[in-house]
Amino acid sequence: MDYSVVIVDYDPQWPALYEKERELVCKVLGDKISAIEHVGSTAVPNLCEKNIIDIMAGVSEFDEANECCARLARPSIFSA
Repeated sequence: MDYSVVIVDYDPQWPALYEKERELVCKVLGDKISAIEHVGSTAVPNLCEKNIIDIMAGVSEFDEANECCARLARPSIFSA
């Protein structure tokens, strides 16, 4: 597999892109998550990054993580 990482300049739209994705994830997972955060380099203002919005969600019970992953993996879950 040929894989290269491209680092780009900070994009001031990254926080807004995170918020859009956050809303979608919260809609899909509902009360299954106890917290959701924008993590990684795109969360740091003015830092160059690989242009991927990293999101971390927390669950109250470890067993809920599998259900959350299954919900997020469903085809077309974010196209509604």
